Amino acid sequence: MIRSNTLERIAARIARGKAMTINQIFVVAANSAPWWSFSSLWDSLRALQWAAAISAAILTIGAVIEYWAKLKLLTLLIGKWLLRRSTPFERCAFNKIVAHSLGPILVTVGIAGDFIFEGRAFILEDRQEEQSQRLIGSLSEKATSAEAKADAATLKATALDKEEGAIQKRLDTASGQLDTIESQLRVQGPRRKLLEDNRDKFIQALRPFAGQRVTVLKCGPAIVAEPEQLEQYLLNLLGISKASKPNAGWAVESPGYAVWATCNTGASSAGGNLVITSANATGPVKSAAEALYDALNAIDISTIKAEAPDDQRARTFFAAEIGADSPWAMAAKDPSAVIILIGSNPMFDLSGWHNRHKRKKRATGS
Repeated sequence: MIRSNTLERIAARIARGKAMTINQIFVVAANSAPWWSFSSLWDSLRALQWAAAISAAILTIGAVIEYWAKLKLLTLLIGKWLLRRSTPFERCAFNKIVAHSLGPILVTVGIAGDFIFEGRAFILEDRQEEQSQRLIGSLSEKATSAEAKADAATLKATALDKEEGAIQKRLDTASGQLDTIESQLRVQGPRRKLLEDNRDKFIQALRPFAGQRVTVLKCGPAIVAEPEQLEQYLLNLLGISKASKPNAGWAVESPGYAVWATCNTGASSAGGNLVITSANATGPVKSAAEALYDALNAIDISTIKAEAPDDQRARTFFAAEIGADSPWAMAAKDPSAVIILIGSNPMFDLSGWHNRHKRKKRATGS
């Protein structure tokens, strides 16, 4: 009982220290941001990542200092044991110290691991962002080159009437290349821009379902600029408040906005969004989910849809394996709501939505 109370007090003390440290960093930053001479630092993803890594390093150092005496003694006893110079009394003392110091050891290792892996994640995110920028730059150059070729072909068509047929064929080819490159640029660029450019079309598609309850789910606790921008603008268009006009009039509530803590990329290993409802949802709820799924894919924001089975066995599985805050668990728990998870940009049509609609148009002759 005494050991349990001691460990609980140690864990509570470390948790309060960590919470106070992080809270103080954000309070000072929030109060200082409006009068910074370089306010752009506050909006810099890289600066925020460094601040998070430094905070984790400070916590690691603090934990080591807090338990230095015990850690030092444990290291000495382990060294003696490895060199086969420990006495029975020292081995007994070592067992007791390990039992009483298990909480501090786990806290120190956990904080150090958070610092190491979070720092590594920041490095990988920066590397992926640089690769994306290089890819977009390369596609832009190809678009410029193709446009120049089209202009040259147009001038030749004017001057050489006899070669009109051949030149027209080259123009069609160049135009097709431009369309392909523009489509690639649109898909690989910021998805918020796609939503902004098609705002009225998107709202018109969803307004027949005004009043539908919806929750926007963030993928993971990390701050990633592109998905976060899409989340916030989508909330505004759905109707997070009466002041966000124009909007579709959906009920963004209970909770309206949440975080799936263990999410990595989104709807799949390649990313993408997920629209999901309970399998027991009513027809109007499923129709609203279908409309949201179609409206996003129609403007090249790749999204898939699913239904969550709603039975006790499924709920137990969701809670144990993927978390009670996952989209499947939330949909199963609330059959009257539409849940949409915002993942990273997969940069391709994840669900094959466009191909299906092309086949459907050919079949109907429209």
